[in-house]
Amino acid sequence: MNNYRGYIFSRPFLNENYSQKIQNLVIRDYIKKIKGKYLLSITEYAMKNSYFAINNYLNSNKNHSNHIVFFSAFMLPMQKSERIMLIEKILNKGVELHFAKEDIAIKNYSHIKGLDELFMVKFTLSNCLTNLKKYVDV
Repeated sequence: MNNYRGYIFSRPFLNENYSQKIQNLVIRDYIKKIKGKYLLSITEYAMKNSYFAINNYLNSNKNHSNHIVFFSAFMLPMQKSERIMLIEKILNKGVELHFAKEDIAIKNYSHIKGLDELFMVKFTLSNCLTNLKKYVDV
């Protein structure tokens, strides 16, 4: 049975705010579904655009899990180059990246393209709704 380390935020992302309890429950259920062992989550600092906790975990000499489960893919940096850099750093450590809310796993570099497409769809839809509100009384 593989060990899976959770990763949660203590700040909102994409104008959504989930309690740490809810994030951990979603991660726990995801890991249970894939028959893994849940290790306590890393909690990221509340400062905007902070990825200190995850970087500190990846840089530590402690034995760590070969699987990290983010609550959501949209916790990754919004800037594409920063997002790719963090994903590559995780993969270079031999760690698989999972996203519980979206039920997605990034196990190798070829999976990054699909994740980028998810980000493009999300941003395109958000912009469409914003532009639509200018013209339609919602």
